[in-house]
Amino acid sequence: MHPASLVTCWFWLAVSVPTIAQQPTNTATAEPPTCDCCVFDEQRPTHWQTRLAPDTATGQRLQLSGIVYESDGRTPARNVLMYFYHTNAAGRYAKLGTEPRSSHAWWHGYCRGWLKTDEQGRYQINTILPGAYPNERIPAHIHFWVKAPSQRSCYYLSDFVFAHDPRLTESYWSKVEEQEGFLRTEGIRLTKRGSTLVGERTIRLLPQYDREGRQSGLRVGDACPAFDPYHVWGADRGKRTCPMCAYGQGQGVMIWTRSIDSDTLRRLVQFWEQAVARPSVKLARVFVIYTNPAQAPAGQVQRQLEDFAQRNNLHHVAVLYVPSPVHRGSAFLYNINPAVSTTLLFYQRRAVVHNVVDPVATVAELAQQLSWLRP
Repeated sequence: MHPASLVTCWFWLAVSVPTIAQQPTNTATAEPPTCDCCVFDEQRPTHWQTRLAPDTATGQRLQLSGIVYESDGRTPARNVLMYFYHTNAAGRYAKLGTEPRSSHAWWHGYCRGWLKTDEQGRYQINTILPGAYPNERIPAHIHFWVKAPSQRSCYYLSDFVFAHDPRLTESYWSKVEEQEGFLRTEGIRLTKRGSTLVGERTIRLLPQYDREGRQSGLRVGDACPAFDPYHVWGADRGKRTCPMCAYGQGQGVMIWTRSIDSDTLRRLVQFWEQAVARPSVKLARVFVIYTNPAQAPAGQVQRQLEDFAQRNNLHHVAVLYVPSPVHRGSAFLYNINPAVSTTLLFYQRRAVVHNVVDPVATVAELAQQLSWLRP
C-alpha cells in the first residue's frame, strides 16, 4: 500500500459509504492486508488493456495509456503485471459491501484492476476521473504497482496525478520527493476525445529492483532533486547542506558509493582532487556520497569518513553520507541501485549530463570523464 497516502487512505476507507450496498463499518475489526504483492495473486491478466471503474460508475470517463520501459529507459518492458486502484468521483474508495475486511478489495474499493504489458510494453486503463479526498489537500490520484519479470519483487510507483489539479503544489512535490523517493513531474495533461478525457504517461522501471545490477542512478536529462546528506568533510563540514540547492547551478560530479575501501574509489577521488585544483577546470563541486550499507550509527560513519578523507589528503573533494542505500529522500530518490558499487552522476545546471555505473577508473576512462566538463 502506498506509504505516503496510507493514513489518509485508511481514514477515507473507514468513513466511505458504499454506493451499491449499505453496510455498517466496524473500523476496530478492520485490518489492512499485510502482503502488498499478494494483490497479484488475485488475478492473472493476459491483456494490456483493463477497465477499472464499472460502466455504471458516475463520473467523467478517462483513458490513460503509455509504454513501460526497463530500467535502462530504452527497452520496452513486456509482460509486466500492473495493478491500479483509485477513488470514485466523490473521492471515496467505494465498496460493494461484501468484501472481507482484510482484503485488498475492501481497502481499495471497486475502482481497481490488473493488466499485463504487451510485446511493445504498452498499457492502457479505462476508468473515470477519480475525485480528491474530501476536505484534503492531496491531489486526485490513481495508485499503481508493478511486477516485472526482470525484477526481484513488486513495488509501487508514483501516483498518476493530473496537470490541471490545483493541489499539485510545491509542498506536495516536496513530500513526494522526501517521503516517497520519486521525482516530481508536471502531472498528466488531459485532452478531450469525444466524451472521454485521454492522457499518456511513460513509465521507467526502477533500477533498484533489477535482478541484475547493471543500471543505477538518474538518467541523462533528469533534474537532480534536493536532498539533505550529512557533510563530514569539505566546505559544509558538520552541516546538512543540500548539494543541489547550494551548488547545482554550476557543474560537478556526485560519486555515490557503497564502499570507501575500494581501489577504484581511491583512484577516483585522487584524480578529482587534482582536477578540481586546476584553474582550467571550472568545476563547482565534487561530492563523494557514501550510502552506508551497514546502516552504521552516525558517530561510527563520521569517523570512518574522516579517516578516508585524511588518508586521501582531500582538500577540494567533499565527503558526505546518507542514512542507507534505500533511504527514500536521498539514495532511492536518485535511483541508486544498492547492488552497484559506484555510480557517477555528472551534472550541469542541475541536470544529469552523464551517468557511469561501476567505473574502473583507468587513466583513459578518467580522461574521458574530465572531457565531459565545460572548460
